[in-house]
Amino acid sequence: LARLGAVVEICVAAVLLAAGLVLRSSRMKRVALAVLLAASLAGLSANVVRFSVGRPRPVSKKPDGMYGPTTQYRLLGFPSAHASTASATASTVVVAFPLIGVPLLSLAAGVMWSRIHRRRHHPTAVLVGAFIGALFGIGLGLSAKREPEGMES
Repeated sequence: LARLGAVVEICVAAVLLAAGLVLRSSRMKRVALAVLLAASLAGLSANVVRFSVGRPRPVSKKPDGMYGPTTQYRLLGFPSAHASTASATASTVVVAFPLIGVPLLSLAAGVMWSRIHRRRHHPTAVLVGAFIGALFGIGLGLSAKREPEGMES
């Protein structure tokens, strides 16, 4: 799951955009854009923090602590950008389209679990990453769900 990277986010946005075009739903098109924005902003935010903090990944031989700012892979363990983007994608969709979003939450949880299972992140790094993603996802999901004045779905 974690190896898919941004593919899932792009696919979710593409499917929503295609459905929005076929069904002539401006709401679906707005949610597709919101997914891309939420995932991008969450991933960027997580990366800014991780380069600044420099917390070792579980596979690192360094003792836990803060060694940032850094660009060393083994010291980019906090927060999880995968968790951020997965959470942003799922929470954006669950706010706008709950029936579609709930299965995406399961997929996001699988991505998060894989980051811990593969020893890429500590559980706290995954939780903070998920929180960052949820902030962007919920905010942009609510914004995309709201119908602009003078427009109809």
